[in-house]
Amino acid sequence: MHLCPMEMGYGFEHQEISTGDCNCDYFNFLASHSPPEANGVWGQRGAQQSFIPHPWHLPDWQHLTNWTVDRSIKWLHGRDPSRPFFLTVGFNQPHTPNSPPRHYLDRYLRLPDLGRPVIGDWAIPPANDGIGVDLESRYVNLTGVNLHTCLAGYYAEINLLDDAIGRLLVYLQAAGLAQNTYVIFSSDHGEMLGDHYRYHKSVPYEGAAH
Repeated sequence: MHLCPMEMGYGFEHQEISTGDCNCDYFNFLASHSPPEANGVWGQRGAQQSFIPHPWHLPDWQHLTNWTVDRSIKWLHGRDPSRPFFLTVGFNQPHTPNSPPRHYLDRYLRLPDLGRPVIGDWAIPPANDGIGVDLESRYVNLTGVNLHTCLAGYYAEINLLDDAIGRLLVYLQAAGLAQNTYVIFSSDHGEMLGDHYRYHKSVPYEGAAH
């Protein structure tokens, strides 16, 4: 939620937090369920903000998206049923570094065409046409295999998110809560994905803002 410091609570009676801080609940969960050489959420990746996706290196149930839904369902199951509830389920991904489970990534890598970036006639490509650009650069020229794998990783994360939200909605239905619960879905930003030679966010273009 980008509320800092998260530990202040901000009116919530219960929180489970995932941040870049290695002392957060999710990092502690990984540390207790995977060997040290797995290197937690980062795996063996070098560039954390890279446009090149990296398949999730641990069991699917340990992925942050699945952990978020699992913990949300557990909280719903154990809540006081005599009280109304307000539950915020904060998903981190799709977000760099894109690291979907292998079977989600393969689904999109197999597709022949995932689209092309929108390039305005006013947009200036990076120096050397982007060859040799830093993997964490915000200024890129994504073409060929770099474009295809970048889009595949991003779409795979969205597919995983769709399935995770589906699990949450199925639980609400099974628990008899669906007919008396408002579900509001929102996001904080998009991703440029090479539009106008840009990657990441923080620019006032449709890809980042919508």
